[in-house]
Amino acid sequence: MQSLFPTVILATYLLSVVTSLPEATGVPRMELPRMIMARMDMELRCQCIKTESSFIHPKNIEIVELYPSGAQCANMEVIATLKDGHRVCLDPSAPWVQKIINKILGSSPDINNEGH
Repeated sequence: MQSLFPTVILATYLLSVVTSLPEATGVPRMELPRMIMARMDMELRCQCIKTESSFIHPKNIEIVELYPSGAQCANMEVIATLKDGHRVCLDPSAPWVQKIINKILGSSPDINNEGH
């Protein structure tokens, strides 16, 4: 028979962390599980509901994030943060977006050819 001691210690630790979260974050105790589940749900699905294919001048774009298709989302997602702070999902099939993607992928270091 295995000892329950490690399980009891872990459960006690987790309980102390969970009970201290409301005081540390200022969030009501009943809201924390809902917020944690919402965050987990957000990470396990597509981030883009609709995409923009109209041209946005690169000088207006601050950051471009590329998310390849995978278990969380069947679509490749391209999200641009504009200089005014707005986030826009770009249509990866639009020719101007493909140029941005190719430029980003072309400028990223190739780990297979480092130092060669």
